[in-house]
Amino acid sequence: MVWSNGIKYSGMWKDGLYHGQGEMKHENGGGYRGLWREGLRHGEGQSLYGGKWGYDKWEGHFKEDLADGSGTMHMANGTSETFVFEGGELAGECKSEASMLRVAQNALPVAENALPVAENALR
Repeated sequence: MVWSNGIKYSGMWKDGLYHGQGEMKHENGGGYRGLWREGLRHGEGQSLYGGKWGYDKWEGHFKEDLADGSGTMHMANGTSETFVFEGGELAGECKSEASMLRVAQNALPVAENALPVAENALR
């Protein structure tokens, strides 16, 4: 099935909802491939990012449409890393390490953009 916004779904249905094995893809290359239950990602699957944010795909378990349990994030540059999620949130040691990395990655562009402003303010 193809919708007017470019989203495509191929797979199993139950009572008008995605159910069983299926794949949903967006025009930009993102999407999901795996198990669905009553319209939600549930079971083993892959969230597809198509290079957005530097990610290729997340492979792991989903519960009620959220990443849940251990899985692997495959980066667009070919590297990968294992993380543990609980109800869509990073769990345990992964949480602090990933949060610090995300903060550092987000802070770098902000700091780079702030430098010219600070230089101009000193003049």
